Amino acid sequence: MPPPASLMGKTPAMSKVRADFANRTDSEVRLPWTVVPSAYSLDVMVNLNDERFSGEAVIALSVREAVSEIVCNALELAISDAYLIIDGTSSPDLESQSIDLTIELLPDIERVRFVPADRQTLAAGEYTLVCAFGGQLNQEMAGFYVSTTTLANGETVKIATTQMQSTDARRAFPCWDEPAFKATFTIALTIPELLVALSNGSVVSDEAVGDGMRQVVFATTMVMSSYLVAYCVGPFVATDPVIIKGVPLRIVTLKGQEHLTSTALDIGAHALEYFVDWFGREYPADKLDLIAVPDFEAGAMENLGLVIFRETTLLVDANTASRFDIETVADVVSHEVAHMWFGDLVTMQWWEGIWLNEAFATFCEVLAVNDWKPEWKRWVTEASYKGSSMVVDGLSSTRPIEFPVRLPSDAAAMFDTITYQKGGAVLRMLEQYLGADRFRDGIRNYISTHAFGNTVTTDLWDAIEVTTGEPVRALMDTWIYQKGYPLVTAVREGDTIRVDQNRFTYLAEAWSDAERNTLWSIPIVVGQLFADGTRKTTRLLLDGSTASIPADPDAVAVVVNAGGTGYFRTVLSDQLLQQLLDNVSMLDEIERFNLVSDTWASVLAGMAPASQFVALMPMLGTERDPSVWSVLANGFDVVSRMSGIDLTLMRARLVETIQPLADDLGTSARPGEPQRNGTLRAAVWSTLGLLCQDKVTIEWAREAREAWLIDRASLDGDLVDAVSAIVAQYGNPSTFEKSLELVRHPVVPQDVPRELNAMAGHLDPVLVTRTLDYLWSDVTRAQDLPYVLRAMLVNRDNGIHVWNAIIGRWEALRAKLSPTSVARVVESIYLLPPQRVNEIVSFVESHHFPEGKLPMSRAIERLRVHARLIASDGSALFV
Repeated sequence: MPPPASLMGKTPAMSKVRADFANRTDSEVRLPWTVVPSAYSLDVMVNLNDERFSGEAVIALSVREAVSEIVCNALELAISDAYLIIDGTSSPDLESQSIDLTIELLPDIERVRFVPADRQTLAAGEYTLVCAFGGQLNQEMAGFYVSTTTLANGETVKIATTQMQSTDARRAFPCWDEPAFKATFTIALTIPELLVALSNGSVVSDEAVGDGMRQVVFATTMVMSSYLVAYCVGPFVATDPVIIKGVPLRIVTLKGQEHLTSTALDIGAHALEYFVDWFGREYPADKLDLIAVPDFEAGAMENLGLVIFRETTLLVDANTASRFDIETVADVVSHEVAHMWFGDLVTMQWWEGIWLNEAFATFCEVLAVNDWKPEWKRWVTEASYKGSSMVVDGLSSTRPIEFPVRLPSDAAAMFDTITYQKGGAVLRMLEQYLGADRFRDGIRNYISTHAFGNTVTTDLWDAIEVTTGEPVRALMDTWIYQKGYPLVTAVREGDTIRVDQNRFTYLAEAWSDAERNTLWSIPIVVGQLFADGTRKTTRLLLDGSTASIPADPDAVAVVVNAGGTGYFRTVLSDQLLQQLLDNVSMLDEIERFNLVSDTWASVLAGMAPASQFVALMPMLGTERDPSVWSVLANGFDVVSRMSGIDLTLMRARLVETIQPLADDLGTSARPGEPQRNGTLRAAVWSTLGLLCQDKVTIEWAREAREAWLIDRASLDGDLVDAVSAIVAQYGNPSTFEKSLELVRHPVVPQDVPRELNAMAGHLDPVLVTRTLDYLWSDVTRAQDLPYVLRAMLVNRDNGIHVWNAIIGRWEALRAKLSPTSVARVVESIYLLPPQRVNEIVSFVESHHFPEGKLPMSRAIERLRVHARLIASDGSALFV
């Protein structure tokens, strides 16, 4: 029988304000290990009409020592009818085997306490806890929540879905909601008979239970953490399963989206097969469903056997999408599939280890996608993503990759570019230092040793050390527990090349003396280039302040960080830099990317004059790799968004440099051209239209946009984003309404973020206000709001207007978004006028927003870096 529905309506109203644990004792933060769960059986009834759920939990427990109470996590749940069954007794009398429990909800510490009604002490042994529970399907994309959407046929429907990471399983059912309390889960969902239910396991029974309802029972999972539990209920449809290594793989969507699944199915199949081989271990669940839902705060979530995605990260029309959109789906799918082993099968002990799960999956996604589509040169693209983390990581307000986490909420700070991009980059650096095969064998050892268990970071280094015999822990500790990264300088001294390390800083005065003197163990590959196109490489581990290698007298240039996988900046002596520029064609794509990125960073850091970066401008006319081209163009774009710089000459010189390349690339793909050409084409035309404000390009974009609105096949998919952004930047009420119509009624999921991001670039203040009015309305999905506000804040002409609007709607923003999302919005103030710094700091501090302190510090430091550049070089930057 399904659990009683009497608990419907008994849960207090949801609130985004979580319990304040800051002043709690450790025993109130972490659950005791006196009682440990081993198996959950959850029977849940879903009432979508009333947006409620009710259920019964049956939890097998081991009481390790005598206790007077059982304590676990629960938040915003009503709990009733609790009792214990004493396992292992022979009495046929059920009452003699059971103990009634009183229930005390402790919302301030997100717990429930079960106490024997007769106050007896529970002896060590095996028990089964049984209780009824119920709750509200909230609208906050946390725990078990409801989402309302419109199907392709115009029908408005509700779905129920979950997001448990990090500590929201307690909002769905009473549980030991910490990653180390692993257990099996057997889930049954009672749902309206016309809907579909999915969970972690495959369906083992599906039977009508009367009153228009049916019960779906799912197979028991392996032992896993509570944050990996998932279930979804709605009008879903699934593709036919593809069997990969004995595992059925499906893509699940809402009705009407079936035609958008082919890419995800292809890459999902490739990733599943690839990782079974790479990890050397079979997939740990009995099936793999990848499901797209309309409201999801994260990009995706690695629930075992039922990975939940935003629609934009799983569904794509391969016939009309840009290569970047397809690559995004491939990346996210591969990332989540890698988690099935690294994260689900082997899980961190506590939340400070979440970085390793995410960093490793970031590394693995590139492995799999690069294997699937080598022509995409995915490792080159990853270099550009690494560059984004190095921007943040050069600030004194950065953080180590891993830091102590006392409160689960503190782990939210780890879901950032330091975890994903820096973490993935240092793993790639380690892989290349050890060798790909030796690194993979170390990972296999780690997975095999710790399968079904929990680990800390050093367990990984130890497993790789055992396999390779290399001092991996000592090497990696300098990268994991120290914030920031090194600056490696190189100079030719007679018959040697000397390399030195120091800390890289944008503002040296923002760091302490001790921090500025930090050293790393740096794997360095130095390449010496010869006129015939060959090179000689030397590997060294720089664990002191300086080292030297022999200089070949016949070398025409030297590239430090040869291959580009080192996570550090480089500065060359004037002699070595000029030699490298003279032979830049001999560098590979990542090396050219690093040259440009390091030069721009040196200018921002005050270590090089702006003219040194401007001298690279001719590369914009000849460079054919989109990642290299874009990082160079981005430097000029950042300059364009700074207040106080005359851009007339810069724009004229850029048009003169770029236009021949744009004409050569054209506005459509050519047979046989490199696949990455489309991404380059989009970057070039976008720069001409948005940054250079070229009138011919703007007019072309307007005509192309109108044709595309009638026939999507009329415009190359790679150019749609660029054309939409150009038209919006110089838009009028008519173009605004057309964008808004696509947001409200998208043809494909990518229409929504593309149009919203384009609208963020409006120059017309009236259209900026209209965009903000739409964003504040109830129809804007909370998942989209922070990303659009961030894009609007870096608008040169209207960013401060947007910030003023945010101030005026601060409480509404806090109510609609999670603290982490609001903090990400605050971090985007780094291009606002520097004279507003004190006012902004005062506002955030006075509004009791502790989550915003670190992002604000980063933004303020970046503001000061830009102000210094303007003061020193801004007026003559492009003369």
